Amino acid sequence: MESNKNKRLAKNTIYLYIRMLFAVCINLYTSRLLLEYLGVEDFGVYNVVGGIVSLMMFVNTAMSGATSRFITFCLGKNDVLELKATISSAIQVHAIIALFILLIGESVGLWFVNSQLNIPTESMYAANWVYQFSLFASVVAILQVPFNASVISYEKMDVFAVIEIVNVVLKCVIVFCLACFSNRLIAYGGLLFIVSVLIALMYVVYCFSKLEGFSYANRYHKQIVKEMTIFAACDLYGNGTFAVRQQGINILINKYFGVAFNAAGGVATQASGIISTFMNNVLSAFRPQIIKEYSVGNIPRMSKLMFSECEILILFIGLIFVPLFINMDFIMELWLKNVPPYAVIFCKILLVCNALSVVTQIVQDGIFATGKVKRFSFIAGNLNLACLALTYVFFLLGKDAKFAYYAMLICIISQTLVNSYILQKLIKDLDMKKYLLNTIKPFAIVVFSLSVLEFSLGEYTGTWRKLLVCIVGNMSIIIGVTILLYPMYRGLLIKVLKNKLKRDKYE
Repeated sequence: MESNKNKRLAKNTIYLYIRMLFAVCINLYTSRLLLEYLGVEDFGVYNVVGGIVSLMMFVNTAMSGATSRFITFCLGKNDVLELKATISSAIQVHAIIALFILLIGESVGLWFVNSQLNIPTESMYAANWVYQFSLFASVVAILQVPFNASVISYEKMDVFAVIEIVNVVLKCVIVFCLACFSNRLIAYGGLLFIVSVLIALMYVVYCFSKLEGFSYANRYHKQIVKEMTIFAACDLYGNGTFAVRQQGINILINKYFGVAFNAAGGVATQASGIISTFMNNVLSAFRPQIIKEYSVGNIPRMSKLMFSECEILILFIGLIFVPLFINMDFIMELWLKNVPPYAVIFCKILLVCNALSVVTQIVQDGIFATGKVKRFSFIAGNLNLACLALTYVFFLLGKDAKFAYYAMLICIISQTLVNSYILQKLIKDLDMKKYLLNTIKPFAIVVFSLSVLEFSLGEYTGTWRKLLVCIVGNMSIIIGVTILLYPMYRGLLIKVLKNKLKRDKYE
């Protein structure tokens, strides 16, 4: 039974990894074209206006976590009736959230865009169109959540990967289409909205036609809605303050430094997103099994999944992190040609933030599995607000824009320690001290590789330096991966070799 779960986990990880590689390659190329077509100013306008819509999505973020957790929990218990009731309740709740976001967006959000943001007068007309398209695309995304969450909870990662690849391809196509429009900023917002509708329809059709037990009944399940709402309400503070932190920092940068720095932040977020995309893909493969093992009380396997996931993920992130970090100037110039000021330093700090967030994200999945998120949400929310306050203090003291990202780094380290403490209190059988100590070994391999390459290859310049960094850096981490993971798979390797020798003997 466990071997089947491990095989499914491995397959799902591969599917998501393929999807990630494809998405990263396409996104990096299209981001360059997008910056070229829109220009720094319009690109900055799109990022800051779209950020206002993201700020209003914190309610949906909390409900989406609750939906995914409850559907996965029902699948783990193999309770078909409860599963159908949970799916129906999730669809109803998200329809209400979509209406709520639409009302807030067309009132408070619209006022904020037109009166509070630092947007050039000549771009104001386009900014309003982009805002409307972004708002309606967000409404579609909210309605899509129960279907997307179900695909992941059922562990249909091959389907998820295919749909998301289609999503990336369509977004790539619309960037090429921008050359046909006079007002490219408005066209980009409109075409993105159309793509969001098409992707949502794909998820809806697949869920109703292919997922066993997936159905909708127009019936109100008071207890399930209550449990989901309580879970989401407890998580709401953490998610809400996270949205406030992210977009608050974006707005502070806009106020103190202007849209050019918002463009730099947008570019840095997309480039550093390579690591977070990879991390989220692997987390998506492990998360359903972690929740399902908790639902049946199998804490030893839950612990094993978390420990293994963390070690493997840190090391494989290192394969991407080291070459990107050392060659960031070269990569940015190659990618964008005209690199916005501060984009390189922003991206380097965000790369470190994303790499460190691996540890706390896995712990957070463990907390979500228990369903007891009140304490976690309260403390995480306070840390998010502290991060925003720290950024504001830095700017008041005359510090430059990169200090906003230093504040994020401090916040992530603090959250890692706090989340580990909370999970230890919730599940006594988990050894969180051992979990944190186990992260030292893979992180040490990545840091050692980075340090050696940074100092030893300092005299090399140009293409040769880039090539040496990629080859030597990846080889050193691969050696570290082999040393660390060999004991875990030694028995499996020996078994495979013995079977091969037997086949050779008979042949």
